[in-house]
Amino acid sequence: MSYAQYDQYGGNPHGGSTPGNDVSLGDPYAQGESTELRNMSVAPVQATQGGTYVEPRTQREFLDQVAVIRDLLRGFDTSMAEVSKFHQRLLDATDTASAAELGPGLQQLESETLSRNDQLKRLIKNLEQDAANTRNDTQNMKFTQIAPLKKEFQLKLTKYQGIERDYRTRRQEQIRRQYLIVNPEATDTELAAVADASNDPNSQNVFQMALTNRRGQAQSALGAVKARHDELQRIERTITELALLFNEMDQLVVAQEPLVERTEANAEHATTDLESGNVHVGKAIVHAKNRNKLKWWCFFICVLIVLAIALGVGLGVGLANAAKNKARNAT
Repeated sequence: MSYAQYDQYGGNPHGGSTPGNDVSLGDPYAQGESTELRNMSVAPVQATQGGTYVEPRTQREFLDQVAVIRDLLRGFDTSMAEVSKFHQRLLDATDTASAAELGPGLQQLESETLSRNDQLKRLIKNLEQDAANTRNDTQNMKFTQIAPLKKEFQLKLTKYQGIERDYRTRRQEQIRRQYLIVNPEATDTELAAVADASNDPNSQNVFQMALTNRRGQAQSALGAVKARHDELQRIERTITELALLFNEMDQLVVAQEPLVERTEANAEHATTDLESGNVHVGKAIVHAKNRNKLKWWCFFICVLIVLAIALGVGLGVGLANAAKNKARNAT
């Protein structure tokens, strides 16, 4: 699935924006641009789009958005595997031309991966805000769905940082070896300085000065060293961008903790109230049963009283008639 297909869920990751998701991507290596998560208010705000109130997502819409994010997370895994393959091919490249051919492909892949990461950050942030704006019984479900997404995203960011750091270390080792080709008498201190200088954009003079007195074999090493030096600069920018993104996600988790805790507390209170209500309902049922029994007992007592009265009246009338008949017969 291409990034453009996700535009309806949060904007094209390669540029532009969608109302309600106004996040500028710009240069994927620029520092300090993606700071909207740091300033996000913990308190829920009224969701608007173009000045019109936007209702929080229904449960179905919310779960559809969760599925989109999970799909992007799976794509993140695929991209990391492809980046690792590119790294290995670059490390195995024996000449400058081969490295130059592979470099643009790796840069494009890493740029797309960083764009996807920015897309994921924006979508997760939008889900957080949607859950904060929800005022019905689906709010707890929404926060429950968001928590594992954020955790998985942070774990993948950590893994990607590890991949880039490992590649940087191996690249620096290559630079040390190639510098030894140029300057076999180089000391450990000089090699360490060369490795450290590889992270400095102005450090190419170090290689140039070391290579000026050695042409021939050193000439081919010069191009390889410069290419790897440029590659290390790009790796450093990628690691910096990943660290910034990870920190923003971590701050988002911390910022949302009070709201999640309040939601959990409300859920516990609701559970307690429900249990208390069940107890009262049980008592009411017992009282109702007792009342019904009492009604039947009263009914039976009334019947017995009526029967007793009827029996007494009947006996009285019968005895009176018998006495009259007896007196009539006597006369």
